[in-house]
Amino acid sequence: SAAAPVAAPVAAPVAAPDEAVPPGLELLRTTCLALYPSQTCPLHFYSVLKYWQGGPDPLDCVLAFAHPGDSEVSPHWHFVTAGLSDLHGDGRVHERAAGPGDASGFGFELSFRVRREDPISPPPQWAARLLQSLARYVFATGCLISAGDFVPWPGPLDGSRDSRLQHLLLASDPRLPPCAQGPLGSVRFPLLLGATADELAAAQAWSVPAIASMLPIVTDMRRGESLFDLHPELREMVRDQQEQHGSGLAAVTCRLMWLDEDGPSGGAAEVTTVSRPHIHVSHEAGLALPDALESRLRKGRHFTLVSAGGGGHAVSLVPSAVRGVVVTEELPYAARGLWLHALISDELLEQMDYEMHCLRLPPDRQEWPRCFRWESKGLAITVHGPGATLPDPPPDSPI
Repeated sequence: SAAAPVAAPVAAPVAAPDEAVPPGLELLRTTCLALYPSQTCPLHFYSVLKYWQGGPDPLDCVLAFAHPGDSEVSPHWHFVTAGLSDLHGDGRVHERAAGPGDASGFGFELSFRVRREDPISPPPQWAARLLQSLARYVFATGCLISAGDFVPWPGPLDGSRDSRLQHLLLASDPRLPPCAQGPLGSVRFPLLLGATADELAAAQAWSVPAIASMLPIVTDMRRGESLFDLHPELREMVRDQQEQHGSGLAAVTCRLMWLDEDGPSGGAAEVTTVSRPHIHVSHEAGLALPDALESRLRKGRHFTLVSAGGGGHAVSLVPSAVRGVVVTEELPYAARGLWLHALISDELLEQMDYEMHCLRLPPDRQEWPRCFRWESKGLAITVHGPGATLPDPPPDSPI
């Protein structure tokens, strides 16, 4: 859905003089004031129409604090979202946590540090729009965002044409507490880090936390060189780590649908046999499959695709070396409810690795969708093009 206009930032109290500050918002305010004690009235990007009033943007506001810079970081705007956690405690957006130790709302607010171009310019509106877009994704899918995750983005984060920072990695914000406790529950603060395409690829192939730890905590949209431009030796290190240890990326959240081409063989609750699974995945997830085959399955580790639409839809690709799963060589495909388990034998792995290697080519050099079929194994995977809509499952499918 289209984003509502983001109001220009204003410096004002977080509540009107005759209103009490909502308890969840007060927790965010006091947590940030510990870092910025002089900014009692920080700039706010308010939603024009609140989510609980029928507006499309879930965040009540985005707080923006001015960081002057120090020996470790450059001057920057520090954005903190307000609305992924429970701000009000009255059920208007989130169910109230059962106790103060439980997660407040989704249990987190996003932290984003963006380099200041000069001392007098206001905080950039594109950052607030990006945070609202991420919040809409979380509300629409129920998929949580935490340190160690990555977010592929369709273009430069600021909407420009020339910035190389087109993706996001997530880490813990080293300057905020790991978890803030308030009367409406606990809140974490994962930090967004702008990343280039090759930094994202390295994170997917090896380790998101490892690559994120090398990036500056302040995103500078003018950064023209990636980690690998500045330190070419890192490419060899990443390859060595990938070959020795495989990828730490065990799962990807994506648009996903699967069906049994021979028709449903059972209900949605018990473990059922699947005869000929056909897996449909989004473009971004498809591009991750070659690395998953090489860095996960060849290392004897499973790889799981989880539907961003919620509801439990998932697919786990399981190599022969994994034990204690619901699939066997005699029955290689089975579903536990909406979760498909597919046993990938060594022979099938070789075939998949060879045929899906083409997904490493630039997207504009390929025709979409790409359907891969291994008829003798009864398996098909279709990777859809950028922005394409996946087909709906048939009406009689257990999905």
